[in-house]
Amino acid sequence: MERGIQEVVAVHFSIMKLLVLALPCFLGALAFPQQAAKPQLRLRLLVDKETYSLKERVIARAELTNLTSNTLCFPVPDLECDTTGTGAVVVSGEPVNENGEVDKFICHADSRGFTGAELDRQIRERWIKLAPNGVHVTSPREAKLILNQLGSWTLRASYHPPQGSFSAKYKTVLQTAAQKAGCDVPQSAAEAEPRTITVVAR
Repeated sequence: MERGIQEVVAVHFSIMKLLVLALPCFLGALAFPQQAAKPQLRLRLLVDKETYSLKERVIARAELTNLTSNTLCFPVPDLECDTTGTGAVVVSGEPVNENGEVDKFICHADSRGFTGAELDRQIRERWIKLAPNGVHVTSPREAKLILNQLGSWTLRASYHPPQGSFSAKYKTVLQTAAQKAGCDVPQSAAEAEPRTITVVAR
């Protein structure tokens, strides 16, 4: 009986010891939560003017700035459709005071992307390469929205880096090929500061 009591006491003591050792780690995790990863790219939405006529087209460009200490590289982003293989800058807009239905275009294209020697060639010859603090401005493209209401509109833009639609390992394939070429593929999306435009009658 005495031996059984000793074993119970020993087990109880071991559990208490583990709890005492684990408590500082638990409290530390509560006091110092993990910080979100630092952004790699800053995105700025550029439009040609601030006042538009009803139903007028919005021509937009995207300015991407490398915020890291390494050279970043990525395919030219698609400004017309959310294409996974190349990455994309998605521009959207809505009236500040929405009154009625707003026409919204949703375009998403799955892509397997390049691999092997062709991927190496694409990185070498076609990809954007941004040194630290480097800036790239995309060519002008029509934003996929219809200004069908008068008044103030909010324009938003986000950048989504390339990724594989059919394989979770494709990001690793891209990163390995990019690092072989001396650069890194961005891993996180970027959001631009919203822009406000005004829509007036013709």
